[in-house]
This record gives sequence, C-alpha cells and structure tokens, in this order.
Amino acid sequence: MALALNSQHSQFAFSFPVDFVPSDIEKKYKSYLTRNQNIFDDVIDYLNNSIQQITFPGLTFPTAEQTHKFGKEISYRSAKAPYDIYTKDFTITMASIDNNANYFIMQDILFWHYINTQSTFVNPFLIAILDKNREINWQYEFREIIFTNMSSLVFGYQDTSIDKSEFTLQFKCNFIDVNYVSDRKQQVLIKTKL
Repeated sequence: MALALNSQHSQFAFSFPVDFVPSDIEKKYKSYLTRNQNIFDDVIDYLNNSIQQITFPGLTFPTAEQTHKFGKEISYRSAKAPYDIYTKDFTITMASIDNNANYFIMQDILFWHYINTQSTFVNPFLIAILDKNREINWQYEFREIIFTNMSSLVFGYQDTSIDKSEFTLQFKCNFIDVNYVSDRKQQVLIKTKL
C-alpha cells in the first residue's frame, strides 16, 4: 500500500512571458480579437489560453570510457558542466483554436523573433511545479531560448470534422535554473512573474 499520492501531471503553471508578443504584432492582431468578439484583451492571453502541455527536458549523464589492461573498459563520470546534463530541448503543445488562428499568430511571432537582430535569445520562460494545494514547490527557469521547430498543419477538403487538434512548438535553451520554493514570500514573487 502506497502512502504517498500519485503524481498529477496537470499541477503546473506556465505561460509565455508578457514581452513574448512584440508590440507591433499585438497591434496587428488586436482587431482580430475584437472582430471575433473574443474574451481576451490581448494576444498573449489568447495564446496562453491554448497551451495544453509542456514536455519537460530530461537528464543525460554522459560517461567517459577508459580501456584498462587486457581491454577491460571502465566507465567514469564525465567532466561535463551541470548545465549541460539537461537535454535542453522542450516542447510546448498548444490546442489549435479559431480555425487555426493561434497557429498563424504564433508563426508571425516566431518569425519576428527569428529576424530580430537586437536580441539573440527569447526572454526566459518560467514553469512552476505545484503541489496538491496549487502552491509552488519548484520553479524552473529556461534561459537563452531559441526556437527550433513548429509542427505543420494538414488541410484537406475531405476533412469537415470539428475535432480537437494540436500543434507543437519546440525550443532549445542554454541554461535551466531549478529553485526549490520553501517559503511564502518566494511563492508570491514567482506568482507575479507567471
């Protein structure tokens, strides 16, 4: 009999940073949100509403091999930096909504970040891992982020169903900072960033 609760994978908080949507793109799509009588005041809220899941990076512990007497191979812990043990790739899955409008808005945003010569990286993403009471236990900060992939869409005249569909965004980061949140003051500070 287990005395601990099973993990509930919906216990996280993630949203794109406020400055993820450039002001000119915000202005461009503001009329779309108004015209379609959308409940969201701005594009970032519209996009954050469609986030479904995030695939969290794993850990890879590299080893160094050394061959000893008589060909015996011995494995040792690598001298790799702790930041490089994370796989650094993460995927965000989003629901495709409003006839794929959020897909095309996101595509526009990602193009903007790609051609932006003022900044090499996207501003940090924060993920808060919550407990059963929705209090923050851990905070992960992904820094120096670059965009690597956006899944494709398939259009077909024969497909007239209105089924749930999703698309994925893949990112790579250079640093992942992990913070255990032990007191309420830290939690309040983190919640204002999310």
